[in-house]
Amino acid sequence: MYVAQTAGGCDWLKPDGDQLINWGASFGPETIDKAEYWRLFTAIFVHAGIIHLALNLYALMGFGPMAETALGRWRFLFIFILSGIVGALSSILANPTNTSVGCSGANLGIIGAFMVSSWLKRANISVRLTRPQLVLLSVFLLYSAVLGLTSTFVDNAAHLSGFATGLLAGVFLTGKKSSRANLFNSDPAKALALTMVVPVLIACDTQRLANNTDVKSYLDHRAANVLLKQKKFLHGIELLDSALAYRPNDPSILKDRARALIEIEQYDKALEDINRVIATGGKDILPYITRARIHHLLKQEGKAVADMDEAIGKTPGDALLFNNRAWYKMAQGSYQSALVDADHSIKLKPLDTTYDTRGMVYYFLGQYQLAGADLKEAINHNDKDGGYHYHYALILFALNKAVEGHAELKRYSELDYKPEAWEPKPPVDVTSSK
Repeated sequence: MYVAQTAGGCDWLKPDGDQLINWGASFGPETIDKAEYWRLFTAIFVHAGIIHLALNLYALMGFGPMAETALGRWRFLFIFILSGIVGALSSILANPTNTSVGCSGANLGIIGAFMVSSWLKRANISVRLTRPQLVLLSVFLLYSAVLGLTSTFVDNAAHLSGFATGLLAGVFLTGKKSSRANLFNSDPAKALALTMVVPVLIACDTQRLANNTDVKSYLDHRAANVLLKQKKFLHGIELLDSALAYRPNDPSILKDRARALIEIEQYDKALEDINRVIATGGKDILPYITRARIHHLLKQEGKAVADMDEAIGKTPGDALLFNNRAWYKMAQGSYQSALVDADHSIKLKPLDTTYDTRGMVYYFLGQYQLAGADLKEAINHNDKDGGYHYHYALILFALNKAVEGHAELKRYSELDYKPEAWEPKPPVDVTSSK
């Protein structure tokens, strides 16, 4: 399944939620509201990147062979699938907008059943866990659960419910059969009784999702992001407005609406949104980066630089932040200070965008040879950025290389770049002859 995911375009390291849902992840509004219950099964085999897959395979390979021997092949398979399904349903109950993937709940179900069969001495002694091993494993599982409470990436609801399902299944399915033969003493009957938890959880999840404002807001926000990627900003903003009607102070929605408002040049409204985000506090530097851009577009370069100071103070090792501050300082006319930032950015990480920025600083300082060298470096890294070709054209004209300058302008005109108002313009005869 993982090979199919990556071959089908999923990010191999960190796929996004939409990609995972397309490949069968469990997602409350799809799984429950649209009755796509098959997702409860397929979600067990979909994983959120190679690391997630490796951790789950490591656990399955470590406990799987012994557990299968202790439980039996068909019990092992039943407990694995039932624990995974119960984990996915419990995940929806705990967080209706959660995208649930992976076999962690299924693995923990197997571990729970294996622990019960060992503790009650129902497993063959050759594969039974010893008491000290059971205690150590219990401590580790407890530690993992506590650790999961501090992480947004660990689905504790799925893990704990999967483990509990395994414990219960272990008790029911590994006991000695009564000498009295009856239907309710058979493994199939016990397995059927255990599966009754599934429709009960589906009913609970259905009630949980009914008229849930968090779910409505999430779905509007999700649909808006699709439109924003398609550059349908007005329609996207309408959906973001709807999402905010349900959750008026959601920082994530406010940030996305601010970025969309920037695209339609409603800078004052964008500034209001991003100020509301910053007022909530937090360590996220993105609001400061966004506000700096707004101030820059409003020609308030001093405020833009101050915002970048805040962002750099929080993340001093980020090369792109120094590049951005250099750009705003250059727009302000502080060329020497901009050069210091650009140099430092390149020392941290030689980005093509920073070579472009430093090249323009050199241009304004009249050091055209150095400027040309930097722009060549930027274009070598990325030939499809229209800004690099535009800036290189300016430098070539300054070096009296009109023919090469014309060629760079032609290349720039083929690409998507709109020079900012403060940037230099090419000679009049050049633009008229383009």
